[in-house]
Amino acid sequence: DPFIRLLNLLTEKRRDQIQKTGISESLIDFTRDTTRTLFQVRSKRLGGESSCLPPTHFSLLFILTAIWLSAFAISTIPDLDSDGLPSNATRVMFSLITTMFVIFYQFAIDLNNPFKGVYQIRRSASAAQLLQNQMLLMRNPMFRGKISFFDD
Repeated sequence: DPFIRLLNLLTEKRRDQIQKTGISESLIDFTRDTTRTLFQVRSKRLGGESSCLPPTHFSLLFILTAIWLSAFAISTIPDLDSDGLPSNATRVMFSLITTMFVIFYQFAIDLNNPFKGVYQIRRSASAAQLLQNQMLLMRNPMFRGKISFFDD
């Protein structure tokens, strides 16, 4: 993880500073604390993004939908005409309700995976700011070649 490597580098610089001067610079300590806080915030954000609805919710939604549609179909039995077909209004209502449940179910599945599908998490202003900070750290002469935010 790049943040752990950054913390290790800062700890190393702090140790070197203490060995040379006998005291620690407050800038290194401040940067270490800020990096530690950033690491915790990032962990919370990634945990929140990766949380999804458990399969039980989808099973329950499917079962309730099947029961509701079955009950609607059974309740139309007394209103069948001589050919055994429901009225056109009942057919339209059944079609609309079924379509509504299918669209809702597909929407819930799509929202359950935030990085795939139609509705995706896009790069926001905070993500752009983090990317800018990442590039700033990578171009810093003190960290150049020692830290990488990309998979090796």
